[in-house]
Amino acid sequence: MGCQTGQVSRLGQFRRPIRVICTLLAIGLVVWSYSVPSKTWGSVASATGIGVIVVVLLLPLITEFEVDVFGFRARGSLSTREKELQAACEQQAPRIASLLQLVGVDQDQIPALVQEAAKDTCRLWRGRVALDAVAQFVVCRAAKLVQLSLRLGGPYRIREPPQDRDDRGLTAFAQLDARERLIVAMVAWMELDENRVAIMLDVDLQRVLGVVQRWRTDETSGATA
Repeated sequence: MGCQTGQVSRLGQFRRPIRVICTLLAIGLVVWSYSVPSKTWGSVASATGIGVIVVVLLLPLITEFEVDVFGFRARGSLSTREKELQAACEQQAPRIASLLQLVGVDQDQIPALVQEAAKDTCRLWRGRVALDAVAQFVVCRAAKLVQLSLRLGGPYRIREPPQDRDDRGLTAFAQLDARERLIVAMVAWMELDENRVAIMLDVDLQRVLGVVQRWRTDETSGATA
């Protein structure tokens, strides 16, 4: 399933009760305007109905969505929405940088990876800007870039973290391979539950549980040694 935006479909926007009621009333006004003997009242009713449809349906869609039609993107007035997305990504940047450092991403490349994950989020996000959902999405995009780099050997370099013989817990973490370090860091550092991590990374839940349990066992045995 991978990264999920929590997207609300365009049809889903029409299902909100207040919006549905207002839309039905507006349509009723437009239809009724044709049966009114007085042209003045008919025009008023028609204009009111059309105005309600524009305010209740069209404006929210224009300001909340980027509409893709046959591959062409028509962008509405999204400046506020984009600022909210950028702010949410910037808020997560320090934690994502720490996550990448734990995994072993080259120190010099961490800022570029964080920036690319933020740009991906702003480009791919659809629907309302829910801060918690956006935060998880940008973390997921960063993790996907790490996975891609591990699979292709770039563009980001993943190095082995240093080991400290005096810190058995850190040594246990450093001895994991990069994919396992990514899993453990997302669970232990980002405080995501194992099921969410499995979904984000497109890996089997049992693998995630097994890696985390093995790391915790090694960390505990190291701490008590």
